[in-house]
Amino acid sequence: MMLRPRFFLLLLAACRLSGYQLPDATDRIPVFSDQLNEAPGSANFAFNAAHFAGMQKIDKARIDAYRQINPGFIVVQYHKSYGVDLQQNITSASPPYWNNDCDTLYAWVGRNPGYGARESYYLHYTATADSAHRIKHYWNNVNEYYLADLRHAGWRAYVAQETVRRCQAIGFDGTFFDATYFPSYGYDPENWCDSAPYNASSIVAFGPTWNADFAMPYWGFVRRYYHSQGRDYLCIVNCDQMVTGWYNDDYLDSVDGAMAEGFFTYGGKLTGADWQLSASRIIRYLTSRDKILIAQCSPAANDLNQRRWCIGNYLLLKNRYSYYNIASGSSTAWWPEYEIDLDSFVAPPSTLSALLVSGTTSLYKREYKGGIVLVNPGSASETFMLTGSYRPVSFSGGGAVSNGVKPTMNVTPGTATSGTISVGAGEVAILQKAAAAGPWAPGIGLKAAGVSTSHAFYDIRGGRVPAGAERRYSGIYIRIDKPGTRVMPAEMRRSHE
Repeated sequence: MMLRPRFFLLLLAACRLSGYQLPDATDRIPVFSDQLNEAPGSANFAFNAAHFAGMQKIDKARIDAYRQINPGFIVVQYHKSYGVDLQQNITSASPPYWNNDCDTLYAWVGRNPGYGARESYYLHYTATADSAHRIKHYWNNVNEYYLADLRHAGWRAYVAQETVRRCQAIGFDGTFFDATYFPSYGYDPENWCDSAPYNASSIVAFGPTWNADFAMPYWGFVRRYYHSQGRDYLCIVNCDQMVTGWYNDDYLDSVDGAMAEGFFTYGGKLTGADWQLSASRIIRYLTSRDKILIAQCSPAANDLNQRRWCIGNYLLLKNRYSYYNIASGSSTAWWPEYEIDLDSFVAPPSTLSALLVSGTTSLYKREYKGGIVLVNPGSASETFMLTGSYRPVSFSGGGAVSNGVKPTMNVTPGTATSGTISVGAGEVAILQKAAAAGPWAPGIGLKAAGVSTSHAFYDIRGGRVPAGAERRYSGIYIRIDKPGTRVMPAEMRRSHE
C-alpha cells in the first residue's frame, strides 16, 4: 500500500465534538482506560501518558503530571447518574482529594434553601416522603446511593453546578456518569414505580414515563449547562449493554456519548438477539450520531477467542470518537489488539442493516482502506467471497506493563488468501489487504524510539528514547508505517506532526 504522509503527535490527531478537541479514532484504536494508580514519575506512568488517550477518576496531582507529558490527555471525573455516592469521591483539588460525596450535597442544600428540604431531592417508593422510604441501589450487596428525583430543580442544579466546579478546580474534561440504565436492576424495591405516587401497572409500562419525565429532561439540563461554560465539558454516561428489549435508551440523545460496559462479553460472548439489540443501539444512539463510544470489555486474558470477539465488534461499530479498553484492574496493562492496523475506515456506520452482507442472515462487514472486518453473531457459519487477496490477522500475548516495557505480544498477518472464506457462528474475521500487510514489530537492530498505535519511530543510532519524552528527543529516525520507511530529522518531525 502506498505510504501516506500523516502527521500527528503521540496518539492524538484531534477531532472536534461540539467544539471539543478529542483523539481521532478514524485510523487507529485509541485506548481510554479506567482508573490506573501508577505513581507520577514512574516508568509505567510515562507509558500511560504516551499510550492512552485518557482515563477516569484520578486526582489533580496525577492529572497535572500526565498533562506535563501529554497536554492532550483526557480525564473525566466519576459520579453516579441518579444519586450521590454514599462512599468517597474526588471532590477537592488539594489533599485529601477523596471525600464523602453526601457531605458535599448536604452543604449545597444548606446554601440553597430555595430548592426545598433535603428529603425532597429523593424519590420514595410510597407516598410517605421520608428517609425510611427512599429507593436504594445496591452493588455487590452494598448500598451505593439513594435514587434521586431527576425532576427536582435543586437536584439538577446541584449535579450540573457541582460537577462543573470540580472540572474547573481539579482539571477534569467532563464527567463519567455511572449506572445510567433504567432504575430497576439492583434497586430496592425493584418495582418501586408500581405503587403511589407513580401507580404504574409494571416496570415495563413505566419505561416511557421514565424517559419522558425524568431521564431526558435531566440529561438535557446537565448537558446544556456543561456546554455553556465557555468550553464544552463532556457528559458521558454508562449505557451498559443496552439489551433490555422493552426499554429504549432515548436519553442518549441528550448526552455527548457513552461507555458500553461489558461490551459484547459480559458473562461470555453476547450473540443472537441480544447482540442485535446492543449493536443496533450503539449505532443508532452513538456512532451514527458522531458521539463518543467507550467500548470497555472484560474478557479473560487467556481467552483469545473472546478477545477477538471484543475487538472485532469494536472495529465493526466504531466511529471517529470510539475508544477501546480491556478492563484489567488498576495497574497498567497493554494488549496486542490495541495495535491492529487496518488504516482508516471507509465510512462511519449508518445503520446495522447497512453492514449486513447481502445474501446472508447474520454476517456483518465493515470496510477499511487497509482491510475488512467480518462479524457473525448468528448460530450458523456464514461464507463470504473476498474480492482480493487478504491476510487474516491474529494476535497473542499481552498483559501487565513492567517498568514501562510492554509485555511479550505480537500481531501477525497470516498467509494471504482469496476466494470464499467461512466465518463461524459467534466468530470474527479481521483481514488485512495482502499488499498492506507487514510486521508491526521493530526492525532488526533497531530500537523503538517512540510510541504509536499505528506506526513506530526507530533511532538509527540504536539509542532508546525514554517513554513520554520522544517529542523532546533530538536525532534521526526511521518511521515504519504500514509498511515502508521514511527518514526525517527530529526537528522536522516535531514541526509537522
